[in-house]
Amino acid sequence: NVETPLTIADVAGRIGISTRQVDRLFHLETGTSPLKYYRRLRMEKARQLVQYSNLPIKDIAVAVGYASKSRFAHHYLQTFEVLPGTARETANSLRVQENAPLPATQLK
Repeated sequence: NVETPLTIADVAGRIGISTRQVDRLFHLETGTSPLKYYRRLRMEKARQLVQYSNLPIKDIAVAVGYASKSRFAHHYLQTFEVLPGTARETANSLRVQENAPLPATQLK
């Protein structure tokens, strides 16, 4: 449910326990809160889309469950210490462009 996030209350209701119990059990098993874990999953998916797709950043934000591009960029920066646009530029700068020789193979 990366595109349409579930709340802890939704999860708790589906499995028949309290939200507090979900929090406790989740933290016991993962060492982190459900919110932080889920945000990390969304950011990992976002990073894949930023680096390996041509989707506009605003579309990536929506694809990982953000209504606001600015909020998405804020969380991306918190997670990876780089803005999504900068991450894409860096990834693209490392790609071979239209049969160009690799930098290491160019002789001076």
